Amino acid sequence: MIGNFMNEPLITVIVPVYNGESFLADALDSILSQSYQPVELIVVDDGSTDRTAEVAQRFLPSITLVPQPNSGHASARNCGLDHAKGDLFAFLDADDLWIDRDKLRIQADALAADPDIDMVFGHMIQFRSEQWRGPGAPPTSVCSPPQPAAVSCNILVRRPSFQRVGRFNEQLRIGVFMDWYLRARDVGLRELVLPNVFLARRVHGGNIGIRERANRNTYVKVLKAALDRRRSHKEGAASS
Repeated sequence: MIGNFMNEPLITVIVPVYNGESFLADALDSILSQSYQPVELIVVDDGSTDRTAEVAQRFLPSITLVPQPNSGHASARNCGLDHAKGDLFAFLDADDLWIDRDKLRIQADALAADPDIDMVFGHMIQFRSEQWRGPGAPPTSVCSPPQPAAVSCNILVRRPSFQRVGRFNEQLRIGVFMDWYLRARDVGLRELVLPNVFLARRVHGGNIGIRERANRNTYVKVLKAALDRRRSHKEGAASS
């Protein structure tokens, strides 16, 4: 059910971008075409050296553009959070797309319907790099079937719930959201995964996982840190 605009919680969407001139406009179009309002859209330019800033400026004043020196993906997201005024947080990487105009509407309604749920995810597809055909049009070169995706670009989370977990770990180059998500589970955040396909992840040579492939052992370190936290918690509970 579509609520009254004046009574809707504000959603802040944060888009970190580094040298994303080829894809940024598509990502921003997919956000600005959302049926849900009100939305605060913050683009953090993480020290790009290409035409990213020029592309972003074409969307003013519909976005807030925040430049910062190149500091990494986690830092850019945290910078966006520092400027966020929203009651709910969402994230989209500059090379990905939301392919359902009702993504935010459906997720916000799910949170409104159950106050015990902290965060809502959906499903995603992956597609090979191409120019998008416009809001609501799915990419044509799909290379994976829909799959449940507890990833940053698919989340809608309550501000207080996010703050219980804390900010993104700026020491990590990859595995940033995995680390946050595992910490969210540690503190007991409750999640809902909807069957709707909200996200299209673009596969191309500049994906962070490809650029940072030399650091892939970071995923193992993130998992080990989560296991160590749980072991420490169990030992503390047993001794108390």
